[in-house]
Amino acid sequence: MPPTPGYLLQGVLVQEMRPGRGEAIIGLTRDPLVGPVVTVGAGGVLTEIYRDSSTRCAPVTLDTAREMVSAVKGFAPLRGYRGFAEGDLEALARAVATFSRLALAPAIEEAEVNPVAILAPGAGVVMLDALIRLREDAVT
Repeated sequence: MPPTPGYLLQGVLVQEMRPGRGEAIIGLTRDPLVGPVVTVGAGGVLTEIYRDSSTRCAPVTLDTAREMVSAVKGFAPLRGYRGFAEGDLEALARAVATFSRLALAPAIEEAEVNPVAILAPGAGVVMLDALIRLREDAVT
């Protein structure tokens, strides 16, 4: 297929494939009644299966992000439940708080990262796939 006339490639992003101990989804949307909201939940294919998530008005503080992560039942294994290997849920909470700050950019209509690979404690998280949709009136 030939390139679209007038299209200018400005760059390419290559992200490593990285297995984790678990996966999360982080999303930001703009609700017409309450404004921007951030959601965190079990990610990857588990997003559709469990529909287990926590949502708050955005942006959120780190303490609120920790509460959100704690509210997701699907992360129980990553807390060491029944001997499962723990994951870096503190890093996930930091990612949620940081990601929620996208709400401060009025041009962003919605954003999602799925999956976020949750690594071993102290090793952090890796955002593996992301989408940001701008408001139509913000696109030039």
